[in-house]
This record gives sequence, C-alpha cells and structure tokens, in this order.
Amino acid sequence: MNVLESATKLSHAADLMTKEVVTCSPDATLSEAARKMWENDLGFLVVVSGGDRRPVGVLTDRDVCMAAYTQGRLLSEIPVRSAMARRVRSVETKATEDDVLALMRDNQLRRVPVVDGNGGLVGVVGLADIARRSSAAKEAGKLGETVREITKPRREVPRVSV
Repeated sequence: MNVLESATKLSHAADLMTKEVVTCSPDATLSEAARKMWENDLGFLVVVSGGDRRPVGVLTDRDVCMAAYTQGRLLSEIPVRSAMARRVRSVETKATEDDVLALMRDNQLRRVPVVDGNGGLVGVVGLADIARRSSAAKEAGKLGETVREITKPRREVPRVSV
C-alpha cells in the first residue's frame, strides 16, 4: 500500500473541484476554443450543449493540435465536435476523494468534470486541485510538493491580439 492509498481521505469532489469552469459549445470553432484556453491558462475545456450544462465532450490543447494537423485546415474552419472526446468520464459532487483518484488513475485522466445529481456541470477536479487540496497529496511528501509546484498557475497570463 502506497502513501496515496493509505492516506485518510475525508474530501469529496465538491471540496476538491474548481467551480469556475470555462466551457465551449460543440458548434464553436477550434480557434474559439484555443482562444479560451490561452486567455484562461487552461489545457482543457468541458464541451456543453444546451442550457442544462450537461457535458457532451471534453477538449484538450492536444486535441486541438492533432485536429489541425490531421485535418489540414485552419482552426477557424474546424468545429469542436470533430476534435472533442465524446466519452465523458465524470463524478458527482458527493464522490469521495478515493473515487476521484481511482477514476483518474484507471483512465489516465488529468482532469475530471464534476456534475450535480441531474448531470449538470458544476466543476472540474484536476491534478492541480488535488495537489493543492487533497489529503493524499499533502501526505505524499516530495511527490505531492513536486505536483503542487508543477501545476501552479502562471503568475501572468500573456494576452495576444487575434
């Protein structure tokens, strides 16, 4: 049993998550999605459709790059729906820290959308959130400290005119 497995975890997804989630529509262009990622210092967007904010996909900065490369078109010509991952693995707010860590570990995820009882998006738990707030990360010694440092937000987010 390692430190992460042996740590006492009292937190739930609602305690770990970032509540301010930047999203996009499946009908948005990859150019719009990339702009949101750049302006908000993110590598991940939850794709939502309709007023109920139900996640229909996720989009990473890598997805954007690979879509541009494989489709050979401008980002402004490519809809998010053609590049997003459609299988959304999420947790409910009441999921335990163990549940979140297991989902991330078993599926090699760095970020997990958090949904309410109706499936509406209410937050995201990422490695950075776990590194800052998780009892497991706090007990992980040098590994936890390293992950906390690596996942710190940039002090200044560069702005570019497009």
